[in-house]
Amino acid sequence: MSVTPIVKAKVYRHLGRIGRRFSAPVLTLGVFDGVHLGHQAILRRVAEQARVIGGTPVALTFVPHPAAILAPANVPPLLTDWRDRAALIAHHGVPNVIVQKFTRDFANTEAEDFVSKLLIDGLGAVAIIVGHRVRFGRGGRGDVALLEEFGRKFKIHVEVIGPVSLDALPVSSSAVREAVLAGDLVRAEKLLGRPHALSSRVMHGRHRGRTLGFPTANLRAASLALPADGVYAVHSCVDGRDLTGVANIGTNPTFQEVQRSLEVHLFDFDEDIYGRRMHVEFVRRLRGEVKFSGPEALIEQIGRDVTAAREILTR
Repeated sequence: MSVTPIVKAKVYRHLGRIGRRFSAPVLTLGVFDGVHLGHQAILRRVAEQARVIGGTPVALTFVPHPAAILAPANVPPLLTDWRDRAALIAHHGVPNVIVQKFTRDFANTEAEDFVSKLLIDGLGAVAIIVGHRVRFGRGGRGDVALLEEFGRKFKIHVEVIGPVSLDALPVSSSAVREAVLAGDLVRAEKLLGRPHALSSRVMHGRHRGRTLGFPTANLRAASLALPADGVYAVHSCVDGRDLTGVANIGTNPTFQEVQRSLEVHLFDFDEDIYGRRMHVEFVRRLRGEVKFSGPEALIEQIGRDVTAAREILTR
């Protein structure tokens, strides 16, 4: 088993500047946080419709998450940053990804103008395929009914996908996030169709891991959805190389720290990777976070964690 392949998307910035770059674009739009099974059903249909009509599959997504502008006190931790999101969208058959900066001005675009001026006149969309809960335009007034109305008016194909259910429950970013935050990686993997993963740059930490004999890469992941505090067996990718290791999420209570962190110890690897982007895929939760009596007890437990992780990751 190795880390999920990362597919490079063709990323375009800002909807209003693109013009009619694509031939007969078949468009979908949404945040697509996590690119879960529900999103994948939409993307498959976009790719299929584009093949049928000889068009171009295109996805429109937004950065930052609209809640960061519209309800900053309620911004959810992201399952995927925009780079991973674009790569996953491409992986599921839609290689052209428009990343639209979501601003207050953009949020105030009337729903009718968003569809008629930006998507149809501006981009030239010939088909729009969306999830059943799609909302857009000022005040979130745009919905499936409005899209279907514009489809009839402008004679473009409009299609609505979903809901998609798993175990009789709807698949959603919120459901995935709930599973991840609870440390339920099995449930999260079922909803995503792959292990939960994240990417971030390696930054300098306290360098305590090296003094303990287990050097770690400290990842900046404050805005991302981290699993519950504890120790995890992980697959990782750095500079295109697949690696394995253990990750610790928490506050390091043995050393009375308070700031939550994500640190990854990579097996059989000791290179300087500060500033580089690391992809981490969470495979199995080994244990919760524990406060140990001192460094010696912690070192012994890390050794056991490493042994357990190696066994899991080589199966």
